[in-house]
Amino acid sequence: MVAPLDTLNQKPDDQPMKHIHQEIQENELVKLLLEAIGDGVFVLDPHGRIVAWNPAMEAITGYAFQEIKGKHCRILKFNQCFGRDRPSGITDCGILKTGKVVPAECLITHKLGHTLSITKNARVIKDTRGEIIGIVETVTDLTELKKTRLKMEEATRRLGELNRLGGIIAKSRVMQNVFSFIKASAASDTSILIQGESGTGKELVAGAIHSIGERRDQAMVTVNCSALSESLLESELFGHVKGAFTGAGRDRIGRFEQADGGTVFLDEIGEISPYIQVKLLRVLQEKEIERVGDSRKRKVDIRVITALTKHQILVDAGTFREDLYYRLKVFPIFLPPLRNARRHSLLIRHFIDLNDKTSGKAVTGMTKQAMQAVSGLSLAGQYP
Repeated sequence: MVAPLDTLNQKPDDQPMKHIHQEIQENELVKLLLEAIGDGVFVLDPHGRIVAWNPAMEAITGYAFQEIKGKHCRILKFNQCFGRDRPSGITDCGILKTGKVVPAECLITHKLGHTLSITKNARVIKDTRGEIIGIVETVTDLTELKKTRLKMEEATRRLGELNRLGGIIAKSRVMQNVFSFIKASAASDTSILIQGESGTGKELVAGAIHSIGERRDQAMVTVNCSALSESLLESELFGHVKGAFTGAGRDRIGRFEQADGGTVFLDEIGEISPYIQVKLLRVLQEKEIERVGDSRKRKVDIRVITALTKHQILVDAGTFREDLYYRLKVFPIFLPPLRNARRHSLLIRHFIDLNDKTSGKAVTGMTKQAMQAVSGLSLAGQYP
């Protein structure tokens, strides 16, 4: 008996691969889901060969589907499967026996040879008779998360003593939360809006963020927006070219250009005019500026930190653009008012030490009565 021509060169285990592949190809909903899912998703036949591969897997691993189709999953070199170091095959890894892999962090190898940190999850696929016809696996890329985590750890390392951060001296739970926000914001490059009443240390917080962030080796430029008129503030921020206005005898770069590569801190941002608001919005959106009197666009690489005293009331009153407000407060930090302070012993000790150094004296402390008088123990607040 002669076998049909189309099966002569066919391996016995090829049919399951065709079956699961056809199931996917014939189901439009499944194909759309695979393409839409942001995490990497791939499907194996019961022998561990790849039969489906979504665009996210291509982005994560560098392999296009056509070049990896039919290859064994071991090509990805998962460093851990069921606690085993790089199993040799699908039966060795244990998925066919257990039916699933609980989410676990491990490493895979990119097409170019470098390793990637990922979270892996897997489930077997069964037909209506309960027989395994394939395995679906999901992969979440943790590379950026790992980088952010390392940045935060590095920021924490640079903090040193936690209750003394960038000139801010405090140890209460409220202020420790502020320190945590400072560390988290320093690990990213998003816009930060510091909100708090006058005298709460908004500029100190901005300085602390810059000092432990990735831009710490570059300039930090501070501008008090309430101290300048609209025309002067425009020239101060954006610069001007010669002849732009009376008295403009030469070209002058603005604060945004001065801070290129570093940080700009705009204090009292709520005081800027609608015209300056529009120009600032362009800086945030396009990362470019135009000097006063010039039509040339200049790219700037800056991190913008702003401070606001009047909070949301400006937006509610219609004096501040809502789109700009939310662009500025990607990462908001709220500072508690000083009038809520209950104990200032840490600050008192700090200023005693400073006085001892400058005066040559050796003040050891304060009496209980004096401490109570300056610490405001009668107030109902809960920090510093």
